[in-house]
Amino acid sequence: MSRPAERSKCSLVRALVAAFSDLEKPIRIVRGSFADAPEVRGAFRGKHWRDIVCTVGPANGWCLSVMTPKAYRFYLPGYILAAIERYKEADVAVDALINGLVKPDPADSPYGRERARRLMEERPLVSGVQECVFAFLAHGVERSYAYEEVKEKQFMKRVEPLSLAQKSVVREFLEYMAEVHGSDFPRREPSLALDRYWGQFTVKRGGSYSRGR
Repeated sequence: MSRPAERSKCSLVRALVAAFSDLEKPIRIVRGSFADAPEVRGAFRGKHWRDIVCTVGPANGWCLSVMTPKAYRFYLPGYILAAIERYKEADVAVDALINGLVKPDPADSPYGRERARRLMEERPLVSGVQECVFAFLAHGVERSYAYEEVKEKQFMKRVEPLSLAQKSVVREFLEYMAEVHGSDFPRREPSLALDRYWGQFTVKRGGSYSRGR
């Protein structure tokens, strides 16, 4: 790692610790009734986010995705710190972390609502089995689009309550990942996360934070 990158890493770690230092531990850790909920509760109950940095890895990379919004925000800095300081050991946990920071877009649906509308408007005048097939396809497209909308709302419920300072640190983390490890992400997930949401939070050197673009 180059010296400028190493300085950037150290600065990022200091900013992260400062921004997330006063988080309150969550009472509930897992949302809903997942089959592995007891395992996740057992692994995280009573632990501060600093306590999990050395244990983040392939075995628990998925855990953030099943946490309550408050638990997600509390343990997010632990995963970020693990990705910074233990990138190779954390392995697929880093992928799960960054994918979770990409704001879902209903346009990610395999079809999209406009295509469903065109499908129904442009279909030939048929009847019987073919008509049923067209109706089934259109219904599937609508459900797919609606699912993406639900994921977008869940994302915002998790991250919107973060403070401006915390969001700015997430932005810096994604910029660091894009610069130092960008070649490990063929779909450019760190840059995509910045473009869709985190890039709007700009750090002003001197201690204050403000919205960017």
